Amino acid sequence: MVKLNNMEARNKKEFLNTREIEPDVRTLPRLLREWAKKNPEGIAMRQKRYGLWKELTWSQYEVMVSGFAHGLIDLGYKRGAHIGILSENRQEWLIAEIGMHLIGIIPAGVYPTSPPNEILHILASTDSNAVICEDQEQVDKVLEIIDELPYLKQVIVIDDKGLSSYKDSRLISWENLLSKGMISLHNNPEIISFAMQEHSPDDVAIIVPTSGSTGMPKPAMITFRNIHFLGKATGDVVGGVPSDRVVSYLPLCHVAEQLFSVFFAMYGGYTANFGESVRTVQQDLRDIAPTVFLGVPRIWERMLAEIIIRMN
Repeated sequence: MVKLNNMEARNKKEFLNTREIEPDVRTLPRLLREWAKKNPEGIAMRQKRYGLWKELTWSQYEVMVSGFAHGLIDLGYKRGAHIGILSENRQEWLIAEIGMHLIGIIPAGVYPTSPPNEILHILASTDSNAVICEDQEQVDKVLEIIDELPYLKQVIVIDDKGLSSYKDSRLISWENLLSKGMISLHNNPEIISFAMQEHSPDDVAIIVPTSGSTGMPKPAMITFRNIHFLGKATGDVVGGVPSDRVVSYLPLCHVAEQLFSVFFAMYGGYTANFGESVRTVQQDLRDIAPTVFLGVPRIWERMLAEIIIRMN
């Protein structure tokens, strides 16, 4: 157990309430805690696997995020560390992102379609200490370049199917990390609240890469104050209530998808839905019937083309 000195013990109750430097500029972990308290059985996320949608409530979401944060602490990661996320959209992306926020670690998104040289560029330019990979395909790309990344110490794998023959000690299973983190959370539940004492609205919340249309993608730093402004401003225009739902399909490492599936979803308290693949978006839209939908021009063009073809 963590030993508290007299001053820490006296202020423990205050810290457990996660008071921040500017309470009105709420960070994403604070918003998550508020929804877990106000609407614990509300649906925060849905994820489709093997044709079935599985729901995650706000209270479950908070527990998993806290468990993941403890797992990172157990691995030795501290405030200020950088960890990349190389994955298509799925609930683990958000759990990892908010879990890092809890303890001051900065997530750096990487496009899942990136070839090894682009992954190397992003992970090197952000001094990433670890990277979370979705599956064997992404792991293989990272292992191809890992010797060129002196700061990268570990690769956390969400879906380790096909990796049983891999003997690299730097590979860590998501499930093992999370299960150990849950044990640590049970034994030391106050650690997260003390970590949140350090939160500042001007902390870098996430690093997102530019599209790279004029060269290699460039890391852009987004602060919690940026997120607060975007979330509130979008809410003023779009609305956003707990009964709303969005299908997350554009890359989560892009700020536009972060805005609708993470920032605005946290402020509105609505449900983010993750399909099986970007290739199943049409079916996912029929399943979910989203009330909020973000589409880039190419998406609208594809939808129009499909309608015209069927009409003909």
